[in-house]
Amino acid sequence: FTLVFAALPVRPPSALERVREAQRQMQALKAGWEPAVGVAFIKMLDKLPKPLMQAVLNHYTRRASLVLTNVEANRHPVRFAGALVKDIYGWVPSAGTIGVGVSVVSYCGRLNVGLIADKAKVPDVATLADCFRAEWRHMQAELGPRPAA
Repeated sequence: FTLVFAALPVRPPSALERVREAQRQMQALKAGWEPAVGVAFIKMLDKLPKPLMQAVLNHYTRRASLVLTNVEANRHPVRFAGALVKDIYGWVPSAGTIGVGVSVVSYCGRLNVGLIADKAKVPDVATLADCFRAEWRHMQAELGPRPAA
């Protein structure tokens, strides 16, 4: 687990261009030095006295507007304690001054999205969720169905 900072590609006019640019940025980040520094930073934070840790975390998280995590879970159904797992949802813990968290989990060919927001920063989270849904529908219409793997 680590944190990296990526600028969201909001300028390209098409969804396909935005998705490709986001993929390009994330691949470049993952191949670079930032993930290793992020892991070391998180380990260092844990060693600090709590007030200092909070101050450093707040300073660090002011660079971000949201946390987005993407987890690829199993492609085939699994069982937990004998019961079939029908869906899996992630939850992004809030940290520092970041007011929005988005979790994306793919499981059994489905994509589940979770959204959490600090009411002080996003007073109308329902509108934000509606915007996510609208953009998702727009992207699906533009990109079309994904071929089966």
